[in-house]
Amino acid sequence: MQSETGEKGENNMEANYVPIQGKRVLVTGGDGFIGAFLIRRLIEEGARVSLILKPEKTFLRLKPEKNVLAAYHADLAKKEDLKNLLHRVKPQYVFHLAALTAVERETGLLEPLFRVNCQGTLNLMELLLDDAPERIVVAGTCEEYGDSPVPLGENSPPAPLSPYSAAKAAATLHTIMLARTFGLPAVVLRPFLTYGPFQKPDRLIPGVILHCLDGKDIPLTPGEQTREFNYVSDMAEAFLMAACAPDVTGRIINLGCGREIRIKEMVMKIIGLTESKSRPLFGALPYRPGESMRFFSDSRLAGKLLNWRPAVSLEEGLEKTVRWYAENRESLPREWWS
Repeated sequence: MQSETGEKGENNMEANYVPIQGKRVLVTGGDGFIGAFLIRRLIEEGARVSLILKPEKTFLRLKPEKNVLAAYHADLAKKEDLKNLLHRVKPQYVFHLAALTAVERETGLLEPLFRVNCQGTLNLMELLLDDAPERIVVAGTCEEYGDSPVPLGENSPPAPLSPYSAAKAAATLHTIMLARTFGLPAVVLRPFLTYGPFQKPDRLIPGVILHCLDGKDIPLTPGEQTREFNYVSDMAEAFLMAACAPDVTGRIINLGCGREIRIKEMVMKIIGLTESKSRPLFGALPYRPGESMRFFSDSRLAGKLLNWRPAVSLEEGLEKTVRWYAENRESLPREWWS
């Protein structure tokens, strides 16, 4: 499979990653979509990287890099196993991106999502209190805002609409409480919708791209809802910058471009880029229960505290992403589709 490494954001403001060089860094969820891009950047910056994979997972996005990584299989919900692992690694920086990301509105997801996304996070944070690293960067999600009024800023109240967003919101509240009350050196980042190479096809942009490349019609909702979309290397860069930024402990920080675009318009952009004959079947699918019709960020705080802004435009990012799927779709491994 062709690899596209995490790209440094050339248009990001001046950044200094010296604290990461040579340091012991632990990444949970490191073989995930954003996590894999982050790990490549950590390797570029000279960090000594360990990652935690779920027991049943193997390297999917990091095959070229696996020989320079220390990988451990662990279930975050099993506290004793996690304790032994942390004692072995002794991380100086921790990036916590591991999560179960099922976004369906199904009651059967309540228990597994709480177990992984909330209890797993709480286990990790509690154990890190005993021997705290220099910084813990935790991945929240924009989904925690639910149907709050736009633009969505850090002061917007949590209003989760799914088991996933409720569990993530609870994990965020626990992490911020531990930081503010007990001195845990943690910051929570809330990435808004992210896309790019290596994303699984059950998400909007890769799903539409693959339909277009295969010449298949595309079943869609009416497409009148708006979202913002951010290129994955920009998100990885923000996580790296959050590890080094001063005065962010106990903060929640949005990551996004704030550019609102209708889903219908996004689909038509992809059809144009691929020069596909696929037909967009708007209205073939219903909106999700509780669908937010407008959803985009106010991310000015990231510029102020992290000195970060997105470097990759939507047009450039879509071109990169379409090209990657065109070159790689025939060689994607079977587990990619599960």
